[in-house]
Amino acid sequence: MDVYRDVSSSQEDVLSISFLNQISEEIIAKVHSSEELYEVVDRQSLEQYARKEGWKRAYKEIPLPSSSVPLEVRKDLQDRRNDLAEWYYLEIMEQFQ
Repeated sequence: MDVYRDVSSSQEDVLSISFLNQISEEIIAKVHSSEELYEVVDRQSLEQYARKEGWKRAYKEIPLPSSSVPLEVRKDLQDRRNDLAEWYYLEIMEQFQ
């Protein structure tokens, strides 16, 4: 697992490779100062947290069935879970705006 160490504190945050690549792309395209760099990292960290938390909440509300169910039912559950995860993501993002 990759670890990003915040140089302004002793805090460690675990980040995915795709997340680091996304930050790098934004930095190259937009960042002209260290303040902008911290804003990009903070925003991306918040989005990553909101997505993860949205999925956790959606799976808690609509768990995987413990028994065998038809494919159509599984697809319906996954579609509902996807919609719910997106709704939770937007709700969490709105709280931090």
